[in-house]
Amino acid sequence: MRAESIGANIGRFEIRFQSGTIRAEYTFVLLNKQGQPASDLSFSDNLTSFSFSVSKQQLGFVLKNKTDEPIEIDWNKVAFVDVTGESHKVIHSGVKFNERSQPLVATTIPPSARIEDIVFPSDYVYFREGQYGGWSEYPLFPDGEKAAPYKGQIFTIFMPMKVNGVVKNYSFKFKITDVEF
Repeated sequence: MRAESIGANIGRFEIRFQSGTIRAEYTFVLLNKQGQPASDLSFSDNLTSFSFSVSKQQLGFVLKNKTDEPIEIDWNKVAFVDVTGESHKVIHSGVKFNERSQPLVATTIPPSARIEDIVFPSDYVYFREGQYGGWSEYPLFPDGEKAAPYKGQIFTIFMPMKVNGVVKNYSFKFKITDVEF
């Protein structure tokens, strides 16, 4: 029954937040070598092209091999460097959580081929005991009041790759340009 139908007027309506976390939305940009924002979350040189997708949960990418030779990613040397400058070993698609601490097999990208994969810090994965336990992941970036200080911060993906027997070090720097609640 609506309040108007019984002649009552509502003078005040109050909603109180009891508990939980306010969801934060992040905006990311890829920085070029001069530290300026790139036009989008992509990078290209004469060997490769990368297109990134960044969220609070993971960092995805598409890598295209632009050469006539295979390119190899040694995942044991790839690192996620967080906003505090701490380097983290990573896992990628297909790595079982219970094998996150084991050495990882290299990925070979054939000539002119592309792969889609993710980069995620292996120490952000944990196992919770109990009836409702199981494998879980900490997000790359927090929600709630802990999110605000991340605005303006920079994190990096370091990804060395072997092309024609020569290692080329790729370092992708991302800046958090905005955090909204």
